[in-house]
Amino acid sequence: ARASTAVGWATRGGLLRPAAAAARLRDGKWWRSQKRGFAMSKALKHMQATVKDIPIENVRNFVIVAHVDHGKSTLCDRLLQLTGIVEMGSKQNQVLDSLPTERERGITIKAQTCSMLVNRGGKTYLLNLIDTPGHVDFNYEVSRSLRACQGAILLVDALQGIQAQTVSTFYSAFVADCTIIPALNKIDMPGAICEEIKKDLEVVLDMRKEDVHEVSAKTGVNVPKLVDAVIEKIPPPVGDPNKPFRALIFDMVYDKTKGVVFHVKVEDGQVSKRDKLVAHHAKLGVTPSEVGLLAMGLVPTETLMAGQVGYIVVGKKNIRSFRIGETLYVEKKPVEPFEGFRPARQMVWAGVYPELISDGEKLESAVQQLLMQDASVEAKREMSNALGFGFRCGFLGLLHMDVFKQRLESEFGMRIIITTPTVPYKMRLKNGTETEIATIEDFPAFPDLPPEKVWEPIIEGTIICMQEHLSNLTRLCLERRGLQTDLDFLEGGRIMIKYKLPLAEIVEGKFFAAVQELSSGYATFDYEHQGYRESDIVK
Repeated sequence: ARASTAVGWATRGGLLRPAAAAARLRDGKWWRSQKRGFAMSKALKHMQATVKDIPIENVRNFVIVAHVDHGKSTLCDRLLQLTGIVEMGSKQNQVLDSLPTERERGITIKAQTCSMLVNRGGKTYLLNLIDTPGHVDFNYEVSRSLRACQGAILLVDALQGIQAQTVSTFYSAFVADCTIIPALNKIDMPGAICEEIKKDLEVVLDMRKEDVHEVSAKTGVNVPKLVDAVIEKIPPPVGDPNKPFRALIFDMVYDKTKGVVFHVKVEDGQVSKRDKLVAHHAKLGVTPSEVGLLAMGLVPTETLMAGQVGYIVVGKKNIRSFRIGETLYVEKKPVEPFEGFRPARQMVWAGVYPELISDGEKLESAVQQLLMQDASVEAKREMSNALGFGFRCGFLGLLHMDVFKQRLESEFGMRIIITTPTVPYKMRLKNGTETEIATIEDFPAFPDLPPEKVWEPIIEGTIICMQEHLSNLTRLCLERRGLQTDLDFLEGGRIMIKYKLPLAEIVEGKFFAAVQELSSGYATFDYEHQGYRESDIVK
């Protein structure tokens, strides 16, 4: 490694790290230096000092998308170690997964952003990485993260191959007009079938085999080459630093000490904490108390510039005053607003009640605090004759509901009861009024019964299974009122089938459990919402 006495940094394989603590890559193994104790603070201080001098053409914004358990978080860990953000010998895994529930379950629930510096060809590049969830319930997190990026690494497990969520996330990135870099992970495992999976990627996703990278996120093999591909293939963001400030809010969180924190992509201009900002749709003025980059937390900087992804602390206490997809601009300098995000739609509803009726106030306090942290949950107060006061809550899916329940129990010590989940129906009454219901109690009574029309939510499900399980799974889909839309043959005796199904059959009928049982656990299932379909529904 060549050491620079000016800043005390070293480069090896084009990667920027503190020189006094540069670790070595040998035969794909990570070796830890005994002098790495100060590496993280050194890297962040260097980022703070140099980020203002990085031109927009040296910025790369990208996400990592994949099916559940294909190694996204592990790859993020290696990237952070390569760039000095995390100590090379750190034994902590899932570095970007900040919620205790994420660590317990071993999955990503909340998209996380991290900025890194990389030196290549004598130039310093700013890489803004977003780690996204892999479960179907959190597709909303993936879609809004893609809006802040120009590229995506599509990660595929070299043992399991293409899974249902692989196909879904690929098309999400494709529709968002992102440059896609395919990569096979876990190539160090004895059962890796790289060539077969490359053929599947070629057939199903129309990718060239020679464009597929082979990496091991666990050992670090070929990860530096993947970083090079990000720099070479993903285009820089398009923006003009000389135009008036315009930024897109693609996420936001509530911090107990700082208040509301916006995660933003700066499209044009620049912003500092001296500027007075306006949220276009909310018509609310905000004054930043801090701006900066996201790298293992909040890294304050003097300004955020065009092309960069970072945060703005606005100090507000009510996160629901704002919405994802909002446009920020400087007061008295209005700009053209961004096209808004498709808002999160709650597709599973359930009642949440305390086990002890006397804990009603405690539950209300806990729910209100979680609502401040998770804007995709809806909650309405309701009264049950049997269970007392509680909430009717709307979630993105069954896993989202389960995570909400676990957080109430682990973070607030609540003991709660959740009723059987239901899905929302739309209907037109005899008087011409259209309404939406989520429980059987809301179904209209005489004289409005029966309604003129009822629409139920529909999904398009994707199942990837072995050929010997096809007949059983086809029968299951037909029994659940499914309509087949596609069938493709993959390598290794696998088949991908698509069906349009009522969401009620998925949520209320334990569909996923039936798929696992009929396929002996080998099939994967994913779905996307397809709106509503008129159905013959009675109470």
